[in-house]
Amino acid sequence: MIYKTLKSLLIVCLLNFANQAKAQTVVIPDPNFKQFLIDNHPLAMNMNGELILLNAALILNLNCISQPINDFTGLQYLTGLQTLTINNTPATQLPSLGNMASLLSLNCSGNQLTWLPDLSSNLLLTSLDCSDNNLESLPNLSLHVALVSADFSNNKLTFEDFLPSMGNPIFNTGFVMQPQDSIAGDKHLTANEGSSFSYALNTDLGVSSNEYTWYKDGTPLSTNPTSDLHISEVKKSDAGTYYCRIINSNVPSVTLVSVSFYLEVKDCGDKCFKEITPDGDGINDSYYISDQGTAKIFDKNGVMVKKLSTPATWDGSLDNGSIGTTGLYLIEINGEKHTKIYLFK
Repeated sequence: MIYKTLKSLLIVCLLNFANQAKAQTVVIPDPNFKQFLIDNHPLAMNMNGELILLNAALILNLNCISQPINDFTGLQYLTGLQTLTINNTPATQLPSLGNMASLLSLNCSGNQLTWLPDLSSNLLLTSLDCSDNNLESLPNLSLHVALVSADFSNNKLTFEDFLPSMGNPIFNTGFVMQPQDSIAGDKHLTANEGSSFSYALNTDLGVSSNEYTWYKDGTPLSTNPTSDLHISEVKKSDAGTYYCRIINSNVPSVTLVSVSFYLEVKDCGDKCFKEITPDGDGINDSYYISDQGTAKIFDKNGVMVKKLSTPATWDGSLDNGSIGTTGLYLIEINGEKHTKIYLFK
């Protein structure tokens, strides 16, 4: 009886051991990554081409350069890594590196990465190179005080991505942040002569410390605290090539540049009219009449609704103090000059 009991216990233990041994391997889904591990770290792989977790944790250095690997799933189990180099692959992302507490050097330059994994558990990290990718965001690195060098050049990053890491001791001395890819935008835009024109980059909307300078044909225009370019009344001379340069006093080593676009001004002939939107947003709220004399404003039915001594600004109001209804109006200046105004309410 005792023998049978011991035999049964032994069988159970062997089965449990076998199950545990089986559970300690994982499948590497990318065949090229699997082959790379077989060729370079054969002791970490079993006969079935699966990663042996116990052995994977013993790998200290991994250098993967110019390999056709798209998916690095399984990399997260190399928990003992001290240096990790992945260069010139088509990979767009990396798995979590959170279990690599001993990681000192991460070089993932020259790939197609669009974002980096969370690095909050890698505070022993001394060297970081993620240049020449397609990064559109960065983790906060302000607590990574062990960093000696960090390269983020040639990505798609803006000040909104850099500023959270300002607290890092080498932010202005050891972070390489220039150049960055041009900020995307339209290549060709049109506007009617006499109309208003507005264009916004819509980048770094949460950053108040940026300074935007628009250029036309290489000549600087006004400097604004926002990315908006506004032309209240488009003229033929406004046709040209525009782009914007962006600086931030907190990141003096970086200058961002937008993609340039060409503004084509179309002649609308007798159909030309100007626009006002008297809604108080500061854009096209009124129309300024610069001529000396008298201006009479008529609605679409030919009824005079306003009379002004000019120069003056018409804000869409009528003689009775109300704002006119949406529609086309005609301003007659000194009984001769006529200007069409379309009021959007």
